[in-house]
Amino acid sequence: MPTFLVLRPTAGDALLLLQISQVADDLGFKGLEFFTFYAWVGLFVGLYSWLTALFEFSRYIKYTTRFSQEVLASFICSIYAVDGIQGIYRSFLFENGGNKIGDPLFALVLTIICWELALAFNEGRRWPLFSFKIREFLVEWALVLAAFLCIGMSYLSMTSDQLTVHRVDFPDKIEPTFDVDGVKRPWVASLSGIGSFVNVIYAAITAFPVFFYFYIAQNVTAVMFQAPEMKLKKGNYYNSTFAVMGSTALAFPFFGLPFCISVLPHLIQFIRAMSSYDRNGEVIGVIETRVCGLITFVCIGAIAFIPSIIRVIPNAAVNFILMFIGFAGLLYGNQVVERMFLFVTASDEWPRGPETPYTGVDPKRLYLFTCIQLFFVGVCWGLNLSPAGVAFPLVIFFCYPV
Repeated sequence: MPTFLVLRPTAGDALLLLQISQVADDLGFKGLEFFTFYAWVGLFVGLYSWLTALFEFSRYIKYTTRFSQEVLASFICSIYAVDGIQGIYRSFLFENGGNKIGDPLFALVLTIICWELALAFNEGRRWPLFSFKIREFLVEWALVLAAFLCIGMSYLSMTSDQLTVHRVDFPDKIEPTFDVDGVKRPWVASLSGIGSFVNVIYAAITAFPVFFYFYIAQNVTAVMFQAPEMKLKKGNYYNSTFAVMGSTALAFPFFGLPFCISVLPHLIQFIRAMSSYDRNGEVIGVIETRVCGLITFVCIGAIAFIPSIIRVIPNAAVNFILMFIGFAGLLYGNQVVERMFLFVTASDEWPRGPETPYTGVDPKRLYLFTCIQLFFVGVCWGLNLSPAGVAFPLVIFFCYPV
């Protein structure tokens, strides 16, 4: 198994879960009955994944190109950014209650301040201030430091009776929170409520695009985080990680939990955080250990038993984190966005050099290449917003020949 395997729900998973919910509604599986249909879908996703790992079909991910990888990464990262922006927009609609314009304005100011602080800390290696180790600390902890500052500044509102800061809502007990007419869903979904065999077929069909997305996203992520420029040395892993993902895909829906796969952009950012840099900002090595990931997930699990820790986080911090993660994935190492900036840059001012990918490239060909990628990203978004949203993974498949 790889030392860097970060499985968690992603923005793409959330989109697919919404689409599965719509399919379930169309088939009559509403309310508590949705979890039965969801469990069947997870069962087939896990089965497809195990068969893929057993016959080593992950090997065919080698036919993906940087074109398709960047389309997927751009789409997923843009979802995080859009979610953060939508969170800010919804605060001005007073969806969390209240009617005072000062509340969303204060939240917006918090988000902007923390955004600027995180960007400043993230560029700490270029500062002339402080020692090298302090600058490295600021870069590695940029997001966390900014989030803590956001939490601290949110309590400034306590000095005013005119402001209300809306914070993350978290249940007091570890129990199912979904209910219909006061009846909570069971801890474990039952497969017996699926009804006819035709509904089982519908679940198997619904599971296929979900599995297809997982195949693309999981394996493309594996290709990207195990690329030579990431400086990892402990082998390449594809089928074993896919088998682990398939096991979670089968088990989690029975408990009403979302799917989990390797994450873009979190996994890439995690590896960068575990990397050692020289004074010029170049990677000189990566600390490859499972201990860091283990501690991370233990801490996440422990928070469930201390809900008061979550409740101190303002919604402004959540919006900021979503936006920062999304834009960081888009702006750092994503050539699609880099080439978009070249649209408004004179060709004689383009970066040159042996390590620059645009050296000697005809500007018209580069513009066309970038526009085609943006077209596919736009198609993904169009499908996502349509009733056929569950089919958006097929767009990535059609990128293969490009």
